[in-house]
Amino acid sequence: MLDLFTPIVETEKQHKIFQMLLNEGMYAERNVIIDWANGFVDRDHKFVKEFQTTFESSFWELYLNKILKSEDIDIDYKHHAPDFVCNKNNLSFCIEATIANPEQDGLPAYGFGGDHLDFKIDFKEFNRKSIIRIANSIVSKAQKFKKSYKNLSHVIGKPFILGLNSFDRPHSHFIGHRGLIAVLYGIYLNEEKATLNKLNYIPMEKMDFIEKDNGAEIPLGFFKTSEYEDISAVIYNPYASWGKVHALAEVTDANKNAYFTALYTRDDVNQSTLIPDIRYGIPKEEYSESIFDGLYIFHNPHAKYPFPDFLFNHPQIAHFSLDDDGNIMESIGGKFLLSRTIMGAYASSLIPK
Repeated sequence: MLDLFTPIVETEKQHKIFQMLLNEGMYAERNVIIDWANGFVDRDHKFVKEFQTTFESSFWELYLNKILKSEDIDIDYKHHAPDFVCNKNNLSFCIEATIANPEQDGLPAYGFGGDHLDFKIDFKEFNRKSIIRIANSIVSKAQKFKKSYKNLSHVIGKPFILGLNSFDRPHSHFIGHRGLIAVLYGIYLNEEKATLNKLNYIPMEKMDFIEKDNGAEIPLGFFKTSEYEDISAVIYNPYASWGKVHALAEVTDANKNAYFTALYTRDDVNQSTLIPDIRYGIPKEEYSESIFDGLYIFHNPHAKYPFPDFLFNHPQIAHFSLDDDGNIMESIGGKFLLSRTIMGAYASSLIPK
C-alpha cells in the first residue's frame, strides 16, 4: 500500500492541505484518503511526491480509483498509460485523469490566507474563466490521446473516458456542472438572468464559443459533432474536493464543530427549478454523504465507442447527453447533491500558517 503521509519533501514545498493532514487530530481524514488509495499502483514512482507537493491532481486520481473500486471494476495497472485500464462484464475501457489548473499567476484552488478568504466572485466572469480552463484541459487530453494513446494495443477499439475535475481558482467547485454543459454541449445555463428576472427556471442559451481575455474565441460544443469522437464521456464531480474528505470522515474532536449546508434536487418539481431542497447548518454528526454524491457522467452522442450503459447507474449519479435535436437529456435516479458548503470545520491550531 502507498505510504502517502510520511513526508518525503521539505516542509516549504508541501501543499497546505497535505500539511494540515499531518496533524495528529486529522486521522479520520487521512483514513478516508488511505481508503481511496487501496489497490492503487504508483507506476512511475512519482505519485507520492506529487501528492505531497501539488496535491489536487493526485487527490483526483485517488477519488477515481475509489469510485472504480466501488463499482467492482477491475483495474489493470501493468500498462504505463492511460491512468486506468479497466474491465467489467468482459468489456474493457480506459480512463484518463485530468484537472483544470489555475491560469498562469492565478490563485490556487485551496489556501488559508486572506487572498482565499476575501476572494470575490463575479459569477459571469467566474463562469467565463472556468469554462476556458475546462475547455483547455479537455483539448489538451484529446490531443494527447491522438499523439500518444490512440494506437496502443490496450486502447484500440475501446471507450476512452476523461475523468475531469476543476481546481482552477478559489471556490472552483461553484462552477458546478455549468462549465461542462457549456464546453461539451454548447449550452449556457444562464443563472444570472434567472436571478435578475426572478424566473422559476434556468434559461438554456446556445453558446458556440467563449472569448478569452485577448479576444480570441474558443469554439464550444465539443460533443455536438464527431470532432471529439475519441472521447466517449467525461466523468466529473465538482464536490470531489477536500470537502468530500471532510464529509466522509468519521466524527472526531478535530471536525465535530463543522456544519454543512447542502442543496439537492427536489422530488416534487421539475429539475430546472431554482428552488432546490436546501438543508442548512447540518451538524457533522448528522450529515451523511456518499462517495458518489455530486458525480456527473457527460455522454458523447457522437462517440466512436460509446460509454458502456451498465456503468455508474447508482441513483446518486447524474447522466447527461444530447438527443438528435441537440436538446439536453438528463437522467438522475434519486436525490442529487447540487452543492455543499462547510462552516467552522477545524480549529485554527490545525490550519497551516
